[in-house]
Amino acid sequence: MEIKRRSARFDYPITRYTELPRVVVLCLEHDLINPPEHVDVIELATLAAALNTA
Repeated sequence: MEIKRRSARFDYPITRYTELPRVVVLCLEHDLINPPEHVDVIELATLAAALNTA
């Protein structure tokens, strides 16, 4: 899991660790266009909203 302010700033780990089966990015702002299939992006505001409705 990587924690970033913006998901677009995750480009180095995406290109460096392509052999990983799954990668999770926890971020304040999801602005990564067309993330690879092995990358899951969780935006904090969306996570908080989902947890508040549960």
